[in-house]
Amino acid sequence: ILYQGMSLADLAHVIMLVETNIVPREAGGELLAALLTLHPAPPLDFALDPARGDLYSNREAYLRMLTPAAGWLSAGRARREATTIGYRLAVRGRLLALVAALGDCAAAALDLAEKHRATLFPDYTYLQPAQPTTFGHYLLTFAYPLLRDLDRARAAFARANVSPAGSGSVNGSRLPLDRARLAELLGFDAVIPHTRDAMWQADGPIEIAALLAAALVNLDRLAEDLQIFSTAEFGLVELADRHARASVIMPQKKNPYSLAYVRGVCGEAIGTHAAMAAVGKTPSGQIDNRMFAYGDIPRALDTATGAAHLMAGVLRGLSVNVARAAQRASDDFIGATDLAEVI
Repeated sequence: ILYQGMSLADLAHVIMLVETNIVPREAGGELLAALLTLHPAPPLDFALDPARGDLYSNREAYLRMLTPAAGWLSAGRARREATTIGYRLAVRGRLLALVAALGDCAAAALDLAEKHRATLFPDYTYLQPAQPTTFGHYLLTFAYPLLRDLDRARAAFARANVSPAGSGSVNGSRLPLDRARLAELLGFDAVIPHTRDAMWQADGPIEIAALLAAALVNLDRLAEDLQIFSTAEFGLVELADRHARASVIMPQKKNPYSLAYVRGVCGEAIGTHAAMAAVGKTPSGQIDNRMFAYGDIPRALDTATGAAHLMAGVLRGLSVNVARAAQRASDDFIGATDLAEVI
């Protein structure tokens, strides 16, 4: 997950060291050439050896086989800086993918709502017939939270897309590191001003995990409704065959497997949110939270993005039993409140 971002961090650091005359140009050029053999993916003969420690140490060991200039890579930089940058780059790209998936899901909901803007549909509270509505109006229940999710994602992206590079060990460096140049090379919008904060943030993973939990709870609520509406007892909607599967032992069943998957992803996201808060509550200069967040958060973003795309597909393939919905929208004194108000 972190490999490509750490590789970019290494390349940017060496370019900056050469430009600021911290590293001799010849040694810097030799080191850049060696780094490019490791970029963007590991060479075929690169193997992670647990005896060497983490990914940074394994990359460094490989570089030392290629050039004696490898030691310059540590000038003015702790290993945690490369992994911190790698994490931010991994999160930055995945947040953009999540935004695209949530936007796709919102568009699918709006398209289906437009199609059924006049389709009579029973509205339920406590799963009891409450009032008549339209299926289009019902679907907008989930479109508006998706827009709020996009606002939250935009804010989280802005906080993730800032550079921790050039922080020295923790409190800066006596070397003339150019932090603005590093941010520019890595495509960050700005520099995190406080170097110690840049190295030890715990709230970022918690914020992203909270974003995922909120977005997936919204999708879970829709998935749970559709799962109920698709039962034989309700019979109001039907999933496309590609979003369902038959039971092996009971072939008469059409199981809404895609909806169950979305609900499961939501549960997992809630667990990740709690986990990020739990591992983040450490002394301010410890690595505990990073060990887990730097893998768990990018993986959670990938899973949530897939679930949002899946829900968009479910909506595009969904069929509404218009006749049955209209019948249910006129049964069980469902218009009692409206009748009372007219009287």
